[in-house]
Amino acid sequence: MLAITVANSGSEKTVELFFQDDIPAWRITVPQPKRFQSVKNDIWFQLFTLPNGTLIGCWLRLYDVPDQPYFVHRVLDLGDEVVQQYMDRLRMAEKITLIFESTGEIDEGFAREIDVPTADLNRALEEGLERVEELGEVDEEAALDDFMEVFNTALAERGDVGKAWEAVLERFPLKA
Repeated sequence: MLAITVANSGSEKTVELFFQDDIPAWRITVPQPKRFQSVKNDIWFQLFTLPNGTLIGCWLRLYDVPDQPYFVHRVLDLGDEVVQQYMDRLRMAEKITLIFESTGEIDEGFAREIDVPTADLNRALEEGLERVEELGEVDEEAALDDFMEVFNTALAERGDVGKAWEAVLERFPLKA
């Protein structure tokens, strides 16, 4: 397993990008990993265009409880060359490996590959990389800071990650 650390803006925003057997991977630490072994899932990608940068959000939902899915989401700076390489490898692999790790001693962890909707990923990456090129040199930390400020406020007010993402899109609409 290869891990790459992308430090975006301070340690609270550091993301480790993993590969397992040359496939992009996410580590997910949960109390009972086995409950996610064969559940329905979906993953989608959202582009965020801010004045100071272009971000790509990845949102994974795992339907262990049908109407209340467990979710994991990440927002990465597309202006970062390492992130671009990671996302390009994700696009080429057309799948991601989820590495479930246990927070306790009851369940052992496991790895599971899931398919990635490549059409959605391709569209987000193409649009995002065009925007990165248009912007040129930017303050990459400022884009993540702006995103987190709106996201965290909206999450506290709206109580839902999806609605918090919507708040970011309302504040920073996608450029036509």
